[in-house]
Amino acid sequence: MKRNAVRIKITLWYALIILLLMVGPLTALVFTAEKVSWNRAEGNLKESLHDFMEEIDIHANGYEADGDTEYYDDGVSFSIYDEEGKLREGNVPVHFPEDTVLKSGEVQSVSSEDRKWITYDEAYRTEGQIIWFRAVVSAGDLSMMGQILLTLVLIVTPVLAVLAIVGGYIITGRTLRPVEEALERERVFTADVSHELRTPVSVITSESEFALMPETSKEEMQDSLSVILKQAGRMSDLIEQLLVLSRGEAGVQKLQMKEVDMSVLAQLTAEEMGEKAEAEDIRIVSDIRPDLKVRGSEEMLIRLFINLLENSIRYGKKGGTVRVSLTAEGNSVKGCVEDDGCGIKREDLPHIWERFYQADAVRTKDGRRGFGLGLSMVQWIVKVHRGRIQVESRLNEGTRFTFWLPVSVSGR
Repeated sequence: MKRNAVRIKITLWYALIILLLMVGPLTALVFTAEKVSWNRAEGNLKESLHDFMEEIDIHANGYEADGDTEYYDDGVSFSIYDEEGKLREGNVPVHFPEDTVLKSGEVQSVSSEDRKWITYDEAYRTEGQIIWFRAVVSAGDLSMMGQILLTLVLIVTPVLAVLAIVGGYIITGRTLRPVEEALERERVFTADVSHELRTPVSVITSESEFALMPETSKEEMQDSLSVILKQAGRMSDLIEQLLVLSRGEAGVQKLQMKEVDMSVLAQLTAEEMGEKAEAEDIRIVSDIRPDLKVRGSEEMLIRLFINLLENSIRYGKKGGTVRVSLTAEGNSVKGCVEDDGCGIKREDLPHIWERFYQADAVRTKDGRRGFGLGLSMVQWIVKVHRGRIQVESRLNEGTRFTFWLPVSVSGR
């Protein structure tokens, strides 16, 4: 129901925009075309009157018209008036208002009995009098064209509205479908790891092909096998993390909860990661208060420390230090893993918990990227243990992760 409501709203907005984009210019075009037609008609009317006046012999005492002078030509009626406005010569259309004021050099629009005309007057001054010349043409054709164009807009508008709504509904459905599919893939996101597996698979394939070449020496073959083993280990680690996260978010990950001595776990993990840190010329320093216990999954809590330490080692600096601390704070156990490495950019901080989000590879010492799952798992582990976690970081100064987990009842 909610999906249909969103789809209808988007469709209506889409239809409205389409109508504004199409009907607006079309209406403007109609009025512009009508205006152009009126201007053209006025220009033709002026030209016709001037041509008529050239056929009249105008002199100081008045004018003379030939016997064959035509007072009607191509729909235009011509007439001549004296200075008092009385008709002297010419043809005046039926029903044309006789009291229409003469205005020299001005086009007038005159209506009478549902009829409409355009008239144009010219005053010619002689020595003794003023002679008025008038041209009149019916505006019915112009009005009819305007009505036809306006009717066309009124007909086209509903058609466009229907087409816009139908087309918008179809397009919106097609647009929302990938979004819904993306959300579904988000819930079952293991398929999204294909790009992460592509590199190790490619390396394993190329190393295997190289090892199987007849000219490959035994030493080179052993090197290839070492590379293959390392990449296989990366793949295994990635798959393991994905399974844990996917099962956890799906609510099917069953954790064996029991009272766990966090102090022991923290100390053991720090010692275990010490060798990896030394290989990167980093020293791990621990300050762990003993006998701090929580209720949780021992496996997941170990993973919590490992992921935080691995992150600090990856982004630590040569000759730097990673500090691990564990203290009691109220009814919580407070843990902290801090490094003095490159830090995290301010704009990256909101995204570090997102799955597959990785900081720039150039920030690491060797330029290598992780999987972008470690901190997502850390956040999930803290969440399922009813705790909270935060991060503080300054670029080129270091990063500190701090988490709080509820103290076990018996461990208070």
